[in-house]
Amino acid sequence: MVLRISAYLFWTGIFVPAKTPRDIVDRIHTESVKAMQVPVVQERLAKVGSEPMPMTVDEFGKYFRDDVLATAKLMQQVGVKPGD
Repeated sequence: MVLRISAYLFWTGIFVPAKTPRDIVDRIHTESVKAMQVPVVQERLAKVGSEPMPMTVDEFGKYFRDDVLATAKLMQQVGVKPGD
């Protein structure tokens, strides 16, 4: 018998419209990273079991795309179809 137990990670991120100018995206990113370094923010995140994972804008884009593909694959493997 094979028993496979896995966890599904939930994450949050900041999204902006696709055509947002890069300088604005970079500013939002910079300020968000700063905010996650504030002790009270760190305490509140820890209290709800959240672990900050600061990434560059490009790293987050890749993380998001990879997660969407992995989730789609999982849904296909278990037979979930759109609209279920």
